Amino acid sequence: MDINNVLFFSQGIVAFLLCLPHPLECCEGYKFDGNSKYYTEVPSDIPANSTCVDLSNNYITELPAGVFSHLDECLVLDLSYNQISLIENRAFTGLRNLQELELQGNAVTNLSSGVFSPLTYCTELYLYSNQISVIENGSFIGLSHLQTLWLSDNEISVIKDGAFTGLIHLQTLWLSDNLISVIEDGTFMGLNQLQALSLSRNEITHLASGVFVGLPECNSLFLNFNKISQIDNGAFTGLNHLQFLHLDNNNITHISDGAFIYLTECFFLDLTKNQISVIEDGAFEELNHLSALALGGNNMTTLDSKLFVEQPRPLYLYISHSGEKEAFWDCSTLCWIKQETTTGTISSFSISQSRLFLHEIYVVPLKVECIDGDWENLNCSKEGRPMTFLGLSLLKLNTSCSLSINFVHSTQHRLLDCSCQGQPKSYTSD
Repeated sequence: MDINNVLFFSQGIVAFLLCLPHPLECCEGYKFDGNSKYYTEVPSDIPANSTCVDLSNNYITELPAGVFSHLDECLVLDLSYNQISLIENRAFTGLRNLQELELQGNAVTNLSSGVFSPLTYCTELYLYSNQISVIENGSFIGLSHLQTLWLSDNEISVIKDGAFTGLIHLQTLWLSDNLISVIEDGTFMGLNQLQALSLSRNEITHLASGVFVGLPECNSLFLNFNKISQIDNGAFTGLNHLQFLHLDNNNITHISDGAFIYLTECFFLDLTKNQISVIEDGAFEELNHLSALALGGNNMTTLDSKLFVEQPRPLYLYISHSGEKEAFWDCSTLCWIKQETTTGTISSFSISQSRLFLHEIYVVPLKVECIDGDWENLNCSKEGRPMTFLGLSLLKLNTSCSLSINFVHSTQHRLLDCSCQGQPKSYTSD
């Protein structure tokens, strides 16, 4: 899998799920179309043989007990974008064959224990864009066949122990855009079939050791856009099959050598737009399948080759972010990248670029500053031959000078723009 496929896959999961065909458009059998009919309550004249019932975009405020009791053939029930705030116990009695329930875009604040228990064969439940604040123990009891659960864009701050009990076939759980600040131990215990978990855009500050135990089949974990500043050693214990880990846009400053322990199958790791200044030796040591690492938009100035000794090649390394904070690097610490790019075993890429150059570093823009000013003695060598940094002639610059490098894709020359003490100059180097 090349890097373009990696990016498209990891960033396109949400878009793909959101663009799935509407279930009512695929529905076979009799469809009751009650969309936008100004209903203030569930109508009593829905035919008993309805397989798809669309009551979306109305003004329904509550679901009384037994209101759907005659709809035992119903497969899809769409109640989205009403004003439902109350769901009584036994409201879904009679919907024994229901496969999909849409309740997004309502005013639901509470899910009482067992409210969905009649829906034994339901595989998809959509509750996003409500006002739910707490997920109680037993909220989803009875949903033994559920595969997809969307709880994003609510006001969830507390997930009680046992909240997801019984969801033995759940594969996708979306909890993004909530107010979750703490993940309690055992929160996800028992979700043995879960493959994708999103906790992005919450208020999480700390990932404690073992917090994700109970997710042996999870392959995609989204923790981006939180306030994470601390990752305990062993935080990802139990995620033995995780392939995609998104930790971008947090407040991480330090990566310890045990932060990613047990992530032996991780393929893509995104740490962009944090405040990382220190990465301990061995931090990536157990990432035996790592193929793409994004580190752009952080506070690092050095990048030691020892960090990547155990990683397989080719490794796609992203160290700059176009349009964001400039990357100031101690140029001497990047010599090893140049050496590896000449053999095609490592490449640096930018998400903003559509093309990938396998045999040269391609980072736009990349501002390189020699922190100690020792350009004269900078020497990158391979097989005994001196190599100039990034193919450019070395210049004697004092500590106040910096190089702003932009590549012209050509084997003949590259353009170097040098601004030294406010006096711009332009050089061309073979």
